[in-house]
Amino acid sequence: MSLSSLQLDAFLAVAQTLSFSQAAKSLFVTQSALSQRIKNLEEDVQVTLFVRHHNGLSLSEEGTRLLRYCQLRAALETELLETLGKPKGLQLGGVMRIAAYSTVLRSAVLPALAPLLRKHADIQCRFVTGETWEILEQFKQGQFDFLLLDSAIEKPGMISHCLGEEKYCLFASASHQTRMNTFLDTHENDLLTERFLRLQKQKIPAYKRAYVSDIYAIADSVAEGLGRAVLPLHLFQKDKRLKKEQEFQEMSVSVFLHFWEQPYYTQLHEEVRNELLHGVPRGLSIDID
Repeated sequence: MSLSSLQLDAFLAVAQTLSFSQAAKSLFVTQSALSQRIKNLEEDVQVTLFVRHHNGLSLSEEGTRLLRYCQLRAALETELLETLGKPKGLQLGGVMRIAAYSTVLRSAVLPALAPLLRKHADIQCRFVTGETWEILEQFKQGQFDFLLLDSAIEKPGMISHCLGEEKYCLFASASHQTRMNTFLDTHENDLLTERFLRLQKQKIPAYKRAYVSDIYAIADSVAEGLGRAVLPLHLFQKDKRLKKEQEFQEMSVSVFLHFWEQPYYTQLHEEVRNELLHGVPRGLSIDID
């Protein structure tokens, strides 16, 4: 049995938008025609590809596998069209989607990939940052090619590489009187401060929490004396607005690169992976004075 290109294109459009109406518009077909193609595909492969909820769609486990196949198929086609008639390796092109949490995207991921992107103007990299649980779910749904998280993912078909560690320290303002009993986090479910304080040998008095949604805005708030915060040392060790609270023990957090195991990887995928494996650890490094 061979899979119909029309059906696969219909599936990919729905899987990427999780909306039959949006997918139908993108393919210039009616929603009923699109639904029929998906129904025929599900009958052909004899599995349910989408789970219908009262508030929308999600991919089934089988649907997620098929999405990865469709994405690889599209990437291979793009690679072929980009390289036909050109010497191998002369010019890379295509799309890579990379998600990471905020403390590593700007400081480590972007510098790691910048030389490759400058060399190959036809590469499109889509960088996304967000809460770890959010980007993890999006990654599982096939929305990213690479994911950087602070923990390994134990899942069949998932490849994880430890790239190094972030060192976290407690910082206060270097020039303003600080609200010592206030700790800043990104939101109420952010457990970073709690994890840090549990490592400490001394008893921590009761404290208040305040929330700032961006790691760099948290540092700005600390600099203004609005509270203390647990921040990665590699980002803020040279920030003269901040001072490290020396009596607190550092906390190490591992950084992992994740991608799906595939029978074949495009040259673009391999190049991006190699740049991340070698470049991100440099971005996490700490200067020793």
